[in-house]
Formats: sequence, structure tokens, C-alpha cells
Amino acid sequence: PYGTGYVDEYGIIKTLEYIRDNLSDDYYGKVIINMSLGGPGECDPAIETAISDIYNYSSNSKFIIVASAGNDAGDVSTPANCAGVIPVSATDEGDSLTLFSNYGSAMLNGLSAPGSNIYTTIPGNDYSYDDGTSFSAPIVSAVLAEIWSKKPDYKNYEVIDLVKKTAKDLGDDGPDKKYGWGRVDMYKAFSYIESDLSSRGINKDFLAWPNPFYISKNGYIKF
Repeated sequence: PYGTGYVDEYGIIKTLEYIRDNLSDDYYGKVIINMSLGGPGECDPAIETAISDIYNYSSNSKFIIVASAGNDAGDVSTPANCAGVIPVSATDEGDSLTLFSNYGSAMLNGLSAPGSNIYTTIPGNDYSYDDGTSFSAPIVSAVLAEIWSKKPDYKNYEVIDLVKKTAKDLGDDGPDKKYGWGRVDMYKAFSYIESDLSSRGINKDFLAWPNPFYISKNGYIKF
């Protein structure tokens, strides 16, 4: 990503260890770790161990880890390509993959979000438009956080599953190597939650999604 800072694998590992040792207590609530950083190559085994330790250390499924896919128009960068991390690619104003966004098999576990012409703060107490998957990843993190705040009883995998299933499917049908499960859609995610009639005291045998269902567009229906 286009940041001006620098951190190596050791710095990432020490940060993850700090989070594991200091934020696992229930006092801190749910924790979403956003990493808008990355570099080339396979996932460092030491980083993968640190990520695994975070999930294993907490028995209440309180952590979710998200990372930017990278901006080299090549393979998903690390640590976004590590197991247990949700990689995020960048889309443009037309819901197409940006020319700079990384992609690849790691995206089959990922999501996409806007990353082109993002209006943001810059040094010097000013604002400007910028590009990068570093902007896409925190959008996904924010959607996950909003859903978790709405459903605090959900386990981390339930939050992730809901956001993936309600994302706008782009590219090939289903998860693909460019957009992952699709571009995140906050409105659809919240609509899915509100369609859960059991929360209103009404029991049901099944819930069909999407609703309404269009066979020419959706292709399949989930029960």
C-alpha cells in the first residue's frame, strides 16, 4: 500500500503478540485488527503462528483480522495471504477491480471494497483524493464492526459469514480471485439481520436469502 511508514515481519509479530497478551480480556470487547500494510512473498510462518495464537488464545471468538491485498496488480501480498486473515482488494467507482489492486487465490477467502479516489486526510492538516487497498481494508473492517455491534452475541466466524454472503457478487459467480466474495454491502448486511424474525419473537423453519430473489441475477438461493 501507498503509506510512507515501514514495518518488517518482526514488528508485525510483536504487535500481534501485544494484542494477544493485552486485549484478550472481555473488558475490551470485540477486537477487529486492520492491517493496511503488506509486502511481497508467501506468508511468513512466524506471522502465521502469531495470527493463530491470537485466535487460539481467546476462547470467546472475539478477534477478526483484516488486511489490504496490496497495490502491485499481482499476487495478494503478505500478511493478507496468511491463514486466518481476510484479504481485501480494491474496486473503483464502476464496481470493477482497480488496475493496481492485487488479486489471486488468497482472495477466495476475501472481500473487496472501494479503493479508488478516496477522499481522505493527508499530512499538513489537509484533505485529498488517494488510491489504494489500504483504504479498502478499513471499509471492510468497519462493516464487520457495525455488524458485530448490532449482533454482539455472534461469534467471529458468524459475523464474517454474514458479511461475505451479503456482499455484492462481482466477477465470476461466487467467490473468485479478484473480488473474493464480492464488494461489501452494509445495507444488505443490515437488511439480512432485520429479516431475522426470531429476534422479534417469531419462530421460523428457514430464511430464504436474497429476498426478493431474481433467478436471472442471483442464480441460486440460500436456505
